[in-house]
Amino acid sequence: MTTAALSFLPWVRQGAAAAIAVPDDLGLPSQNPVRPVAAIAATLTLHDGPSVPAPPITLRGPADVAGFHANQVVRTDPRPSSTDFEANCFPSVEFDRPDFPWLFTPAKADGQNRLRPWLCLVVVENRPGVTVNAAADGPLAVLRIAAPASPAVELPDLKDSWAWAHAQASTADTGEGAVLGALGDPARGLSRLVCPRFLAADTDYLACVVPTFEVGRKSGLGLPITPADVDPATGVLTPAWSLASGPVEVVLPVYFQWSFRTGPAGDFASLAGRLQPGVPAGLGTRTIDIGQPGFPASGVSIVELDGALAPIGPTPADPIPLAYKTSLAGVLNGPAGQPAQVLAPPIYGRWPAGVTTVAPAGTTWVDQLNVDPRRRIAAALGTRVVQEHQEALMASAWDQAAQVREANQRLRQMQLSLAVSRSLYRKNLAVLSEEQILRVAAPAFGRIWNGDVSILAEQTGSALQAGANQAAMRRIGRQRGPLSRRVLAKGPQPRSATDTWVARLNEMPGTVVPAPPPPPAADRVPFPAALALARNRISPTDTQSSFGVFFVAAENAPVSQPGNPVVDTSRTELPDFFRHAAGRNWDRFFPVRDLTPPPQPVALQSIRELVLAQTEPGTTLRALAGAIVGTGDSVLAPTPPGISGTGLETVMTGPSFPQPMYEPLRELSQDLFLPGLEKIQPDTVLGLQTNRAFVESYLVGLNHEMGRELLWRGYPTDQRGTCFAHFWGLGVPNAAPADITDLVTWKARGLASSTNAPQTGEQFVMVIRSSLLARYPNATIYLTPAIHPGSPPDLTRIVPDEAPAHEQLPLFSGALQPDIAFFGFAVSTAQATGADGGPGYYVVIQEHPTEPRFGLDVGYPHTGSHLALGPQAPTGSTAAQLAAQTRRRPVRLALHASRLITHA
Repeated sequence: MTTAALSFLPWVRQGAAAAIAVPDDLGLPSQNPVRPVAAIAATLTLHDGPSVPAPPITLRGPADVAGFHANQVVRTDPRPSSTDFEANCFPSVEFDRPDFPWLFTPAKADGQNRLRPWLCLVVVENRPGVTVNAAADGPLAVLRIAAPASPAVELPDLKDSWAWAHAQASTADTGEGAVLGALGDPARGLSRLVCPRFLAADTDYLACVVPTFEVGRKSGLGLPITPADVDPATGVLTPAWSLASGPVEVVLPVYFQWSFRTGPAGDFASLAGRLQPGVPAGLGTRTIDIGQPGFPASGVSIVELDGALAPIGPTPADPIPLAYKTSLAGVLNGPAGQPAQVLAPPIYGRWPAGVTTVAPAGTTWVDQLNVDPRRRIAAALGTRVVQEHQEALMASAWDQAAQVREANQRLRQMQLSLAVSRSLYRKNLAVLSEEQILRVAAPAFGRIWNGDVSILAEQTGSALQAGANQAAMRRIGRQRGPLSRRVLAKGPQPRSATDTWVARLNEMPGTVVPAPPPPPAADRVPFPAALALARNRISPTDTQSSFGVFFVAAENAPVSQPGNPVVDTSRTELPDFFRHAAGRNWDRFFPVRDLTPPPQPVALQSIRELVLAQTEPGTTLRALAGAIVGTGDSVLAPTPPGISGTGLETVMTGPSFPQPMYEPLRELSQDLFLPGLEKIQPDTVLGLQTNRAFVESYLVGLNHEMGRELLWRGYPTDQRGTCFAHFWGLGVPNAAPADITDLVTWKARGLASSTNAPQTGEQFVMVIRSSLLARYPNATIYLTPAIHPGSPPDLTRIVPDEAPAHEQLPLFSGALQPDIAFFGFAVSTAQATGADGGPGYYVVIQEHPTEPRFGLDVGYPHTGSHLALGPQAPTGSTAAQLAAQTRRRPVRLALHASRLITHA
């Protein structure tokens, strides 16, 4: 990783201005009567000749400046029109050129590296007597300071202007070569003017860049410039104003200006230093009376109602006795098995849980939630939130289900089609015989499959030709067709339901291939033996044969091997002639037979089963529904568990609302979110933990009431969907993980069970009440592990781990009125505080690093409106040293989490 260092320089000169030889006297009385001269003497050397003096070169000075382009300004601190600038900081303005403040100064630095700039930054209070107006006959605005305002209060002393102008170089190291290289790079070099005024809190100010020399003031105002004004001996470095003379009015041209307002007193360091850890007594609970709930109850009357956040500590015992829960359960279970008109309080979560009653001593989440008044109150808060925001929620729900209506209408049409088709199927198709099925379903055989082969392909290779059950044959053999009428004309003929012409064609025997004869014995050959021997004895390699090689033996007679052949060389023949004749004679007696098996009949029973199975309306309509109706997210199961579906059920969906639902609860009442909120004192930081029992009860109430509202509005739902799963959040949808899983997955789990949420255990939450975050909204807050320093580690000490990879950023955050903020982390309370035996975590509040700022600590003792250089600038101090001394560095505050849980 590359690190950068900032180097400050008291002044920068380049080009011909670097050759100015007369030093600046800083406007102080000098023993040298000679004033600086903005002229440079040079020597001209001729080629192959003597050197002769050249005429002096005159440089541009303050009298030649009528203004500069606003693009030269790269940054202002504070930003224009800001309203919360720290009163202990000094305003500043930055320029693109590193040498810009000294570009037109007609002098060089003195022996202590001090050089006045030709312009400076002044900050004046926006009050009566201070005006900035456009000039009547010039391009620049005019700053006028007159009674009742005082120039001595509003303007700095120009004899110190050298101290508040410096150049800056950003380099990897502070070597001379690196700094000089950065000054030549526009991205790494700049110059800056600082106004050392002490600002008041909550006050409006005007910041103006004005000339520091009188000749520059006259030029900017368009006033005539006399020879005395530019005379090196009299007026070229005369300051634009002098506080020693106590001027009543000062008029200055303004090169650049902006306005701002300071905020309340205090900077990051001072506000962070005021923070005190500690949990106030009574925070997190409020007392409620449950002694008169509207039904006979006993055992308890006063309980402590908790909120979404709770102090860190052991979980208190359940304060609700079993007798009270039994009475409450009796009221809730009243409608079970009774007529529909019996009314009772709702059983929250009954539809996802699939229950109609609750048990007083039950251990499931639906029992624990409904028989505990504290949890029912949290769920009721969720129902109230839905009721107050029902219109906006329903509008969002319908937007998410834009095509559900159209899809469900098509599915309802398929349900009607299924009912009608099944009736026709049972009456007309399922009663047909195998042969009837073969004829009726023949047009669909190409789309009815038996494994990987269609029935049409199987029939094509069977004994039943494809045309036997096609439309033409059906027309020929129909009961009232011409052929049937001709048969009936010869007399009554009984018509069989099974012995039909299709069945006859299917069962017609094919050509039977006789079995091949058994092979002859090894020592016998069938007739004609001579030909068999000839085929066996003559090979293609034979070139000739004799009659004596062959002989004729009786059929099925034993064969004896001939003796040595008798070769008659006078009677020979070529072997091919005899082989050809023998082959033709062999084929005559032993013709080649076709051994292909005959086609087999069609199995009518298996075809009937295939046709009925694949033409069943439920099968075909389910395939059609799957092809034309697609589902996405938030789609519920078509039927509850234990109920088989048809596959054509309408789409049931639950909308999803990812926004953090603590916000509407906070709007309903902050005291319901965190009871005892008013007990947190200003400038307090404390550690709390999430209360999952409250959060889950509240979310169940939200989903319960939303399901009822969806059903009332005709939304396609069965009230089992989980519409709300986020309680916490970063204010950005889906920025934080869900706080609960789908309610239908909770089953018999307990309330606040580790399986109900993605996280396990209660999470650590830091709560802070201070104006710090309102003043510095971009401050960084995170957890970092505590470690033992040193090698080997010093087990007696712990320090924050500074490795960025180990930082834990907030998982969620939020704000409460008037100035309370909370930050939750994916770290359990035991891990954060070290209760698990580990070193724990530090909470870090860090000021966001920004561009360099300058100022003094809050409460710095001072007199006058501007910083005097007496004790702050000892002899030999430069503008660079003052910049380093007054630079404000980012502040980081680290507190161990165990300190935040102690009681105040």
